[in-house]
Amino acid sequence: MILTLSILGFALSLLVWFRAPTYFFWLVAVVVTEFSWIPLLLNLVVLGLAVEKGKFLALVFCLVSCPSFLSPYLVALFRSRAIRRGLERSFPGGAVRGMLHRPFSLLKLCSGVASFRVPVTTMSYGQGSGGPFLLDFYPAADPGIRPLVVVVHGGSWMTGDRGQLPELNHYLARSGYHVAAINYRLAPAYQYPAAVLDSQMAVAFLQEQGEKLRIDREKVILLGRSAGGQIALMAAYDRKPIRGVLGVIAFYAPSDMVWGAISRSNKWVLDTASIFLNYLGAAWIDAPERYLEASPCARVHRGCPPTLILHGRIDSLVSRKHSIRLGEKLKGLQIPYYFLSLPCSTHGFDYSLRGPSGQAALFVLERFLHSVTREKEASSPRGNA
Repeated sequence: MILTLSILGFALSLLVWFRAPTYFFWLVAVVVTEFSWIPLLLNLVVLGLAVEKGKFLALVFCLVSCPSFLSPYLVALFRSRAIRRGLERSFPGGAVRGMLHRPFSLLKLCSGVASFRVPVTTMSYGQGSGGPFLLDFYPAADPGIRPLVVVVHGGSWMTGDRGQLPELNHYLARSGYHVAAINYRLAPAYQYPAAVLDSQMAVAFLQEQGEKLRIDREKVILLGRSAGGQIALMAAYDRKPIRGVLGVIAFYAPSDMVWGAISRSNKWVLDTASIFLNYLGAAWIDAPERYLEASPCARVHRGCPPTLILHGRIDSLVSRKHSIRLGEKLKGLQIPYYFLSLPCSTHGFDYSLRGPSGQAALFVLERFLHSVTREKEASSPRGNA
């Protein structure tokens, strides 16, 4: 029994370094990488039992596993200075009082970073054949006219809703930003570009309600996770830009639909071909031009707003290469951007803001938002990965 538990712990420790082989193990990987103190404590218990019972092989497995479970925290601590410097080069002057002081803090790991809650109002920003288009509005805690962050949920363009991961929304509202988490029409009933048009409609509605909601119409930032990241990027990179959009934030987004369609994917984790078919209405081989049209990488142009990209190295649902390719496009056109690449993180690493990746994401997110929305804009820097 002790040997079996030690082998199981060793297998889990591999999820810190390698992409999960199945969808189930991806879910486990989120826990192992962002809450690694849990498997670490369990591993130490098994280690103690192995020592007590004299189980040498089990002892070896436990000792090998411990460094892996500690790695997310150690990597976060060692990379803090590099993250600070890289972000400051891309978006200088983004730090103000009240923000996280560092990309990772053991104290925040224990105490958390977001306990404040604001009253949430649900409203309709449009009407379709399927009913009203809804959004949840989180008012800024600070008085006066405040910037707006529009959050677009993930879910492979087919699932999910505006209630996804609300912790960040409350945190940003406490930090002085209005936040609107939106629903959009889902595939396969509604295919591209329906979701992109919905997000643009939501921004226009909120700007129209700017006086009532005390929104600064000229300071809007789009934020999307996964499929929502693709939607946010497409809306922000439109050749006919949305008025007032100062930046876009993409968490682990499929940014190059063409590359995503022709590269191999692990169907045990995610059937990308089927998902793309549902969203775009055709297979890659039948309509390559449609995949190109829906690719943020192909839409990058000199007028694109500053961009924050966040992606985990061991993301098993959306390859980090999507974000690498987007960063290369932005760099080539000298569009301000920052790419936060997280070595021990997988898809959904921001599930908890207190985890090592959640804290790092929040650290760069706060500074990016302040940098692009502050009253006196600094000279536009080049992006850095």
